[in-house]
Amino acid sequence: MQSIEWVFLDLGGVLYSLDYDGVLGRFCRRCSKTPAELEEVLHDEELFRGYESGLISSEEFFQRVVQCLNCDITFDEFTAIWNSLLVPRKPMFRLAYRLKRQVGLLILSNTNEINAAVIDPAIRGLSDVVVYSHLVGCLKPERQIYEKALELSGTLPERALFVDDRVENIDGARALGINTHHFQDKKTLLRAFRGYGL
Repeated sequence: MQSIEWVFLDLGGVLYSLDYDGVLGRFCRRCSKTPAELEEVLHDEELFRGYESGLISSEEFFQRVVQCLNCDITFDEFTAIWNSLLVPRKPMFRLAYRLKRQVGLLILSNTNEINAAVIDPAIRGLSDVVVYSHLVGCLKPERQIYEKALELSGTLPERALFVDDRVENIDGARALGINTHHFQDKKTLLRAFRGYGL
C-alpha cells in the first residue's frame, strides 16, 4: 500500500540545472570585473540570503549588485542574465507530470522574485502548491519552511517525501520526520520512488 501522499520537489538542481558559469560569463562581458570578483559579489551571504528570504526587494538587490560590480546595466538586462541561470531538465519535468497523477506535488524552493517570474509559467499545471523562500520569509534548511510545506499540503511528515540535491536541506526535512531522497540523477530517483510504492 502506498504511504506517500505528497512529494515536495526542489527546483534548482532537480527540475532545473543551474548555469552558474554562463551567468558569470555574461556579467563579465558587461562589467570590468574578473569571474572571481563577480562570484564574491553574487555569493555574498548576507545579500543573497536577504534577497531569497524576501528581506530585500528585487530593485534593491539589483542596485546593490551593480554598484558592487560597477556595472552599467539596466534592470531588464540584469534580469535576463539572472534568469539565464535556470536551464529546465525536460526529462525531470516529464517525470514530475507523471508523478502528479499519483500524489500531491509541492514545489519547495529557495528562490527569489526575479527567478520566480520565469519559473511560475513553467510549472503552471505541474504543482498543486508552491512554497518559495522569498514569499514565506525563511530558507531551507530552516525548520519553518518545511512546516509551511506540511501545513499547506495538509499532510503528515511520514506521508511526505522531500527530494532535494543538497544534503543540508535533506537533513533539515528529516529532522521533522519527513521522508527524504538526496537527488543525484533520475535513475536513482525512480528507484527511490518505486521503494515508496510510487
